[in-house]
Amino acid sequence: RERTQAGLQAARARGRTGGRRQKLTPEQIAIGRSLASDPNRTVTSICEHLEISRPTFYRYISPKGEPAPTPKTTQVHLWLRVENNNKFVRRKKKVRETIEQVCLSRYGMQKQDSWEYELTFSYQDDQDLDKQVEDLLDEMDAQADLEDCFIEADMTEIGTERSW
Repeated sequence: RERTQAGLQAARARGRTGGRRQKLTPEQIAIGRSLASDPNRTVTSICEHLEISRPTFYRYISPKGEPAPTPKTTQVHLWLRVENNNKFVRRKKKVRETIEQVCLSRYGMQKQDSWEYELTFSYQDDQDLDKQVEDLLDEMDAQADLEDCFIEADMTEIGTERSW
């Protein structure tokens, strides 16, 4: 125990503080804070620019003492149809199950009918919501394409006239 304490004291005397290195440099933190001060920038776009996760953003860049902006939520109605590309392919059911498990489960999916779902999105602003919806549609299309199927989808925000 004494040798350990002596070693730690010697390391501190040399300027070593111990612990894990910080994820971001002071320059990156300054860049992140300047980007965060722009009201047109979303947290998602800042995280992509700095190549960090959301928790890292809130740990290092979000103003201390101020609560982080609370995300808005909205309900979206999804009509989804999965079809085979040709008469020799029989994978519609498998594709639909994969899409439900991989893509839709993240959004608190509630199945209304065989082709209809209700999803809940959390977002910062309208651009963030649009990006999330477009990404979801692209991901569902890619899942269907992997199994030689295609999708038809229509999304409508409940309570408004917005649709994708």
